This record gives sequence, C-alpha cells and structure tokens, in this order.
Amino acid sequence: PSDQSEQNADAPSPFEKFRIAPVAPPPEEVLVHERGGALLSITDSGESTDERIKAYIRERGVLATNIDLSHTRITDGGLKVLKDTPNLAAISLEHTDTSDAGVKTLSESKLNKLKEINLHGTTVGDKGAEALSKMIALQKLNLNDTNVSCDGAKSLSALKNLEVLTMDYSPVSDAGIASMKGMNNLRSLSLKGTPITDASV
Repeated sequence: PSDQSEQNADAPSPFEKFRIAPVAPPPEEVLVHERGGALLSITDSGESTDERIKAYIRERGVLATNIDLSHTRITDGGLKVLKDTPNLAAISLEHTDTSDAGVKTLSESKLNKLKEINLHGTTVGDKGAEALSKMIALQKLNLNDTNVSCDGAKSLSALKNLEVLTMDYSPVSDAGIASMKGMNNLRSLSLKGTPITDASV
C-alpha cells in the first residue's frame, strides 16, 4: 500500500466531534452517548493528574467505548487503569507523555474490543510499535509525529486487520514501507513529511 493522499479521514474519528477545550480551574469530564456507545472526554486544566484521571475512569470507564485523554498529564503508569474499561473501542492519547512503556501497558490490558488508537505527538517508538503489533483487532492507528521508524513499521505489518494508518512526520523510510506489503486490508496510508522516496509509490 502506498496511498499518501488524505484518505485517512474517510470516516470521522469519534473524538473530533466531542473534544473538549482546556478549561479552568478544575478538570472536568463528560460522558456522551453516541451511536450506541459512550465517549469519556477528560479536559486538562493543568491539574488533571494521574490520580484524578484514574478516579474518573474507574467511576465511568466501565461504560465508555471511546476515551479521549488528549493533552492531559496521564502517565504510562496511569494507563494501567484502562484494564477497567472492558468496552473500550477507541482511545486518544494525542500529545500526552505516553511512551513505549505506556503502549506496552495497553497491549497487556486485554482490551479485546480496542480498534482505534491515536498516539499523535507522543514519544512512542519501535518498541511501542512492537507492543501494538500484538493488538490484532486494531483497525485505525495514528502514529503521526512519533519516533516509529522502519523496525517499528515491520512490527506493524502483523496487524492484518488494520485499515487506516497515519505516520506523517515520522522517521519511517522506504525499507519500512516495503515490509508492509502483506497488509491486505490497509485502505489508507498517510506518510506526509517522511523520508520515503518514489520507490515506495
């Protein structure tokens, strides 16, 4: 697959419509029912520490199908609370401190319904991609502006159900893209701002 077009938005993300802008003073949460599911969106006022976020998730997470933690101060250790979200289908960790260790925590949490992960702007790299490769139900993955390179791309080739992958502004190159040729369900691949050449087109 080599489509570098902007087709990765063929279906709206469940996070886009309901993202809550930062507010002050205290962090807040909102549980919104949508398309038969529930989205738990936690805002960040600079005070949304691990403990406060985990408290919200423990209270509401059992119902949540989509959780948006973008721009919060959730840590890798804090992500362990997601084991209490059995219905989770999509999570956004955009611009958080999530690293390879946090992704490993996700992969070990037995979130069998999880189909979408947004890791845009995190420090996740090839070890994190290796952990993601074990989450075989994934259909949509955002790795824009991460540290995932060719080794990580090779690991991602194990995700046979993946349909949409964005790796804009990541260090992946031609060798990494070549390793993805067996991903037959991949419909959209975005690689803007990467060092790939025409050889991958």
